[in-house]
Amino acid sequence: ATWDEYLGRLSKTHRKKFRRLESRLLETGLVQWHVVRDAEEFDAAWDLFEQLHRQRWQSLGQRGCLGSPQWQAFHREVARQLLDEGRLRLAWLTYEGQPLAAEYQFVGDQIVYAYQGGLAPELLKHHPGRLAHLCATRLSIEEGRKTLDLLSGDEPYKQHYRAQAQKTYRLQMAPPRRLAQWRHWACTSVVEAGRLAKRCVGLLS
Repeated sequence: ATWDEYLGRLSKTHRKKFRRLESRLLETGLVQWHVVRDAEEFDAAWDLFEQLHRQRWQSLGQRGCLGSPQWQAFHREVARQLLDEGRLRLAWLTYEGQPLAAEYQFVGDQIVYAYQGGLAPELLKHHPGRLAHLCATRLSIEEGRKTLDLLSGDEPYKQHYRAQAQKTYRLQMAPPRRLAQWRHWACTSVVEAGRLAKRCVGLLS
């Protein structure tokens, strides 16, 4: 219900780290948290998010989820529509005016889905990922949200934030065209065959 209550659930070590970041960077104004509120702010904020997302994944030798122009255009269009519906949280952090981190999240009635983020690799010493989570969580609590969903993946950092594992489900859809339906059937058959092979190997081992 409150930010202090959330901090109370963290380990003593991580609680101290969050408090230190708040007092040293946020309360002094060195780091500032910005949230897109209207269409006029969207384009510049989205360009910044794409830039930080790309830089972060390139520093790890990967492309990230926005690696293709088609996927970039798709998400830009969807994000703009979600903003018009009040269901987008596009936010960024700056350190002394320099871009530090960005968050691309979906907003429901009582839940926020933390979909993708980005950060400046050259500013890792300022803990951009931890600061972004701190600000996103605090804002979610202030807005009265009940859940901040960190989505799939069991990365160790989520345990530090006291995330609780939930079941996930995969939903596949195919257009009602014959070729699309055939491809869907073929793909599903290959996956099921692989699962059957694993079960058989397990029984024989």
